[in-house]
Amino acid sequence: MKMTELFLTIGLGVVAGVLGGAMGTSGALTIIPGLIVLGLVPNFATAAGTTLLTILPPLSLGAIFVYYRKKEVQAHTAIILMITYALTAGLGAHITHTVKERTIYFVMSFYLCLVAAFYFYMGMKSK
Repeated sequence: MKMTELFLTIGLGVVAGVLGGAMGTSGALTIIPGLIVLGLVPNFATAAGTTLLTILPPLSLGAIFVYYRKKEVQAHTAIILMITYALTAGLGAHITHTVKERTIYFVMSFYLCLVAAFYFYMGMKSK
């Protein structure tokens, strides 16, 4: 790894970590486009695989601890989600490798628009 790539990767990790910890996300929504835009990976599938390896549960332990101390963790819900996610993530990975990369980008953009619309709606209705 070149020094430039190292610093870009560290910078991306810092941004994704701060945003992920602040918003309660895995950081994937920051890491995947970051890896692609910064040219750190050759394609979406590599970005997805690299991101999945990045966001393994130990990565979130610091943020989980803060939320847990503030009694803002529902362990039973998280365990159910963890199990179902683990059992179905392989299917998602298989789908990524069976459709064109262009299709993945369109599906991801539609999905992110839906997520953005949800947060925009929630922001508009909150006090």
